[in-house]
Amino acid sequence: MSNPTTPTTPTTALRNLSSRQSVLERADGSAHYRQGLTEVVVGVYGPLKAKRVGGLEANLEVVLRPANGPHTPEEMRISQLLHTSLSHAIALSLNPRTDIRVVAQVIHDDGSLISAIINACSLALLDAGIPLRTLLVSLETLCLSDGSIIVDPTKSQEEQDDVVMSLTLQLDGHERIVAEEMFARTKDLSDDYYWTARNYSSKVVSKLLKFVRLTTTAKALYECHGAAF
Repeated sequence: MSNPTTPTTPTTALRNLSSRQSVLERADGSAHYRQGLTEVVVGVYGPLKAKRVGGLEANLEVVLRPANGPHTPEEMRISQLLHTSLSHAIALSLNPRTDIRVVAQVIHDDGSLISAIINACSLALLDAGIPLRTLLVSLETLCLSDGSIIVDPTKSQEEQDDVVMSLTLQLDGHERIVAEEMFARTKDLSDDYYWTARNYSSKVVSKLLKFVRLTTTAKALYECHGAAF
């Protein structure tokens, strides 16, 4: 691969977003979330009386169910990342000696899967009324060898041969970066790529935060007044 050029202004924007809360009858909170064609359903169960009492915090269990077949190594990695992220976001100390179970079912993966799952989990946790230390949203960005930057990439874009870097950010409700995951496919990547992608992603995430808040507000208004917001 040739040396990547200086990154330019991002060439794409967020794909269409849609979501519904309280979609699973037996869950204490749930959300159906679509980001482009990537589709996820998350159910939250609890807080429930702990099966095994111990410690001063709630026991968090995170289950990731793939769209098809058994778990791949990548899906196992996503499951571990998800547990770490939600452990940071949920105020586990406020529900000691309880179990909280979060089940994420992937319906279709068309790119930016980690981000879609985290965003869906935030909506489901809000729907369940689980106390949060912070509200998490996530966004993936790709950098190409020609200097292009792709925000919220599709599956086919993630698999392009000219991808030199992928960056997935997690931000809290104050738009502060709380976690990031970066993969570079070349040793010749300039720092400009990282900082351009990071700075632009943090700006775009504000749209995701607004979407999550509007979705939750609309549901609350509908329940109170019987009319959609």
